This record gives sequence, C-alpha cells and structure tokens, in this order.
Amino acid sequence: MSWMFGEHWPWVLLAAVLGAAITLFLMLRKISWETLTARRTVTEVGADVATPAVAADLDADADVDLPSADLDGARVGLADADLNLDADLPSVDADLPSVDADLPSVDGELPSVDAELPSVDADLPSVDAELPSVDADLPSVDADLPSVDVPEVSGAEIAGGVGLAGVAAAVSGDSDKIELGKYAGSAAARADRSMPAGYPIKGNEDSMLYHTEESPYYGRTIAEVWFDTEANAEAGGFTRWDRRERKAKVAPLAEVVEPGKYAGSAAARADRSMPAGYPIKGNEDSMLYHTEESPYYGRTIAEVWFDTEANAEAGGFTRWDRRERKAKVAPLAEVVEPGKYAGSAAARADRSMPAGYPIKGNEDSMLYHTEESPYYGRTIAEVWFDTEANAEAGGFTRWDRRERKAKVAGFADLPAESSFGPGSAEPNADGSAPHASFTIKGNADSMLYHPSDSPYFARTKAEVWFNSEEAAEAAGFTHWDRN
Repeated sequence: MSWMFGEHWPWVLLAAVLGAAITLFLMLRKISWETLTARRTVTEVGADVATPAVAADLDADADVDLPSADLDGARVGLADADLNLDADLPSVDADLPSVDADLPSVDGELPSVDAELPSVDADLPSVDAELPSVDADLPSVDADLPSVDVPEVSGAEIAGGVGLAGVAAAVSGDSDKIELGKYAGSAAARADRSMPAGYPIKGNEDSMLYHTEESPYYGRTIAEVWFDTEANAEAGGFTRWDRRERKAKVAPLAEVVEPGKYAGSAAARADRSMPAGYPIKGNEDSMLYHTEESPYYGRTIAEVWFDTEANAEAGGFTRWDRRERKAKVAPLAEVVEPGKYAGSAAARADRSMPAGYPIKGNEDSMLYHTEESPYYGRTIAEVWFDTEANAEAGGFTRWDRRERKAKVAGFADLPAESSFGPGSAEPNADGSAPHASFTIKGNADSMLYHPSDSPYFARTKAEVWFNSEEAAEAAGFTHWDRN
C-alpha cells in the first residue's frame, strides 16, 4: 500500500466513493423520517377524539382551523366505533360562523400505515473494497514535462533491467548520453573512461571480473563495460573481484616429464636439471632424499626426482636429516679379509663395503672418505677402515682437510710427462692408458676428466691420462659432473 502515498488519483477516487455512500445514507434517512411523520399524523387524527357530525348550514363563509382537543381516554379506532351520527345533538345557542366545506366521510377504515419501510440499516459499500485497476485511463494533464530521450529498448531487455538507471538519469535532467552495453543492465565504456551516470560497477572482460567501489583495484581497473547492479554483472558472466579462484600455473605443454620407477617420481635427465614439479632429489647409493633446505642439495646427484616427501619415503628413501649412522653388521657367514693397516679391511673385487668398515681409503690420494663426503659414491676404495682414528693412524687424511698438491711421478717405469703437467701422460696409440697407475681420462675439447666411475668413462676418448684427480684439476680439468 505504500505506493498509494505517492499518487493522487486513488485518494480522489476514494473520496468520490465515500461521498456517494454518505449521500445515499442521508436520502434513506430522509425518506424514513417523512414516512414515520405521516404515520404519526394519521394515528393522532384517528385515535384521539370522535368528531360529531354537524348537520347544519353555517351562514358565514369562514376558513377556520378547528383546534385539536387532546382528551385523556381510551384510544378508539374508527373501525371499531359504532357511532350514531344521526342522533339528536344538544341545541347550541350560538352564532357560529358559516363553514362552507365538504368534510370527507369518516365511515370506514383508514388505510394501514404499518407498511414496512426500507431498512435504514442497509449495508453501505465497504470502504476497504478493492480499488479499480491501476490500469484505468487517467485524466489528461496539460503540463510541460521535461523532454526525455528514451532509447529504444526491447521487452527482453526491460525484463532484465536494462536502462532503468539510464532512464532515471534522463528524467532527472542528466544531459549525458548513455550508450547501452552488450550485457543486460550495462553501459558501454566511454572514450574518456568516465563513469556513465547510474552505472558504478566496472567490468573487465580480460579477467571477467567486476569491481565495486570498495575493491582495492577499482581505481586502476580499466572498465571495458559498466554495470548498474552486481546482479546484472554476474548475469553477464562476470565474477566479483574478491571471489576469484587463483589457479596454480601449469607447466608448459612442450615440457615432457619422463616418469621414474617409483610412484610420484621422474627419471633423471642427462643435463641433471629438475623436472617441473619434482623438486626432491633421491640418491639410490645412500637411499636418502634431499629437499631444498638440505645442505647437501646442491652437490647431490639426483638419480631420481620426487614430487613429494611422502612418495620419496614410500619408495624406501629416508630424509637426509633422519638417517641413522650405524655400522652395518655382516652376516655370520661373511668373512672379512683384514687389511694391511690397523682397523682396516682389504678391498673386495666387487668393490662392496665389508661389514663394519664404512670408511673408504684411497692410497693414490692418501685420503679417507666418510659417508657425508660428496666424493664418497665415486671414490674407489683400496682399503676400508672401521673408524676415522684408525684411518688417520694409517697415514690417511680426511677428505675435507686435504692439501691439493699434484703428485709427481718418481718411478723409472712411468711414462713421460705430457704437456698438461705433472701426473699426466700421453695415451697409447690405441688410446689406452700408458701405465696401470693412470686411471683417469682427460678430454681436452671439453676440459673434463672422467674417473672409472663416470657413466661416460667407457665412451670417452682420452686425449690425456692422469694418475689422480688432483693432477687433472691442477692441469685445469673439471670433474665430469661439475660442469
């Protein structure tokens, strides 16, 4: 009903209905009052007195109103009275004025006045009755209204709410022209990037997001379309700025990851680069995996890569900082051949570690390597020690305390030194080593040296041979896996 307070014609119509109802009520009351008055008059004439018949001729002409006498007594109706109008009346010695009038005969029953009158308590029209349809033709109003340029809008667009804000702006006298957008309830962007009146919401078609004025990106967002309401923006397929889903970037389609032999793993690449999405290094020699916070991450050669720590542990690998440093116990049937140093065991033909002797000793470099040495995997043990103390007692130096000095050949049967300096020799004609002590191949093109544990050792053509890694590095060569 709140809409009635803003309109005038419903109140005019209501006043007319009420006026008609009051007029009808007053007319019915007037008719009822006149009828009741007539009934009362007839009753008084026929019930208060029995009028004697006057059979005399009066000499004078007079128009006299006879007074009515109110006598107390029983009320007698004319129909029930047996009056003898011809009886002798007493003589009246008086000069009465002549009344020349014919009185009507009173011998008979008067018509009954007890007729039922229309009920005054008639049901008047209800004031709360439904008013006529709002679609009634209103009277013509001759008023100068402001000129409104209303754009042509289809019925479907009106149903979707197109142009409501624009029409309101036009009626209010806004002179700006608003070009409708291609979405319901939208306006096209302007060349000066200003906001069309009534369309405060920015829509960006690149991101398909819409920005309200409370968005922190509102000021710097370039609107490609403007909306009047959030509902119309979402109906157009746009998402509110604070409800967008931030999706993780997907690796380029061109990159192909070769799966590894463990669940959730990728095979190592020839260039040792990390496959996208597999940041965890797994080393099958130590069966440890290294995350990026591991201090050994940079120098660990990954033989397999994992996507999660859970998959690395499911593959049998142990996290680098949870490994247990326990000496392996040999089976009872295993016999360990003692070495020539105290607390040592001789090297085996298969290069495996004797149970209880985890420390590798290399007699060429006179260095010993513990399991945390980055060279542990590729060092060929010529002797094994049970403790570091026994290794040092045998004259060996810990791998991280060595002094890098090139070895100089001192035996007469050694080949002549090559142009790469001490500890180097030219290969034989067939490319083989010139002496048994020269076990490291050097490639002068790549300036890399390959010990016998290098995966490229067999296919590398030696252009120079070295008797130690120190001699190769002194000559300017780099280990094959550090390029």
